[in-house]
Amino acid sequence: MGRLPKILFLTSGRDTPSTRFRVNQYLPRLREVARPSLAPCRPQKDFSRFDLPRGCGALAPIFSALKLFSRLTAIVRGPLHDLVYIERELLVSWAPTLERWAMALAPRSVFDFDDAIHLRHPEAIATICRRATRVIAGNETLAAWARQHTDRVSVVPTPIDTDRYFPGIRDGKTVVWTGSRENLKPLASIRPRIRQPLRVVCNQRPDFECEFVPWTPESEVAALRTAAVGIMPLPDDAWSRGKCGFKLLQYMACGLPVVASPVGVNAEIVGDAGVTGEDWEAGIERALAMDGAAARARVEARYSVKAVFPRWWEAIQAALDGPRA
Repeated sequence: MGRLPKILFLTSGRDTPSTRFRVNQYLPRLREVARPSLAPCRPQKDFSRFDLPRGCGALAPIFSALKLFSRLTAIVRGPLHDLVYIERELLVSWAPTLERWAMALAPRSVFDFDDAIHLRHPEAIATICRRATRVIAGNETLAAWARQHTDRVSVVPTPIDTDRYFPGIRDGKTVVWTGSRENLKPLASIRPRIRQPLRVVCNQRPDFECEFVPWTPESEVAALRTAAVGIMPLPDDAWSRGKCGFKLLQYMACGLPVVASPVGVNAEIVGDAGVTGEDWEAGIERALAMDGAAARARVEARYSVKAVFPRWWEAIQAALDGPRA
């Protein structure tokens, strides 16, 4: 067996969602074929002054400086590796400067993105895509945009760990939604049309009636496994069309039929394992009568870590075989 390639992952943080689901889930399998090293942003990339205790806003510049120092010390490690894997922008306010430096120092590079981040700074993301040895996009919508700037694009959906998310006993009545506080608005817009008990797993208590479950990795799984139907409402806009439908995969892996807005990849993910449409009352009633086994089987076959890893590794191999920077 030849030398295993050394891959440096510049991730958004140690426990940010994109890092956990786009990189960390693969590591046990990746270590069989490569030598990965992780360099997460510290503090995590999306940490802002709003996360500081009240009255501590003056410390925000210090944390920004720490994040930049973290990124720079990781970038200079690039030449010691065969490939540098950039998970989303390194720092939003510094894109594409940091990525240019990282790609110039690294022999080869991958740029991975799973949201429509090009909408907030299109020229920066276009530059990163052009310079990367390989771009990995989370869905075809994102890939189509990336192909305007490079032909070195692979589509790899965000996988779900079906060993961690697995079916429990559906209670036959509870509708569940999981997500961050930034995504509560679409849920609030359809709340009047949900007649069943609603369970919300979130990092902030909603201002409407529901069973609130504060989010932790453990509480989320338990809350999903004992519900009856999972929902994913979305507005039909450019940002939502770039989403990778991960909520649906979480629900379906737990054996829940789903009801989702027909936006972006949602219909492709759901298939016959749920309902897509805007009639939420009728959709939820239909889903309550469905067997969750179809949802679980669809996820295992198409979106589990086991099913997706070969596609991800193939994209990395394409980068490793590509031209040196």
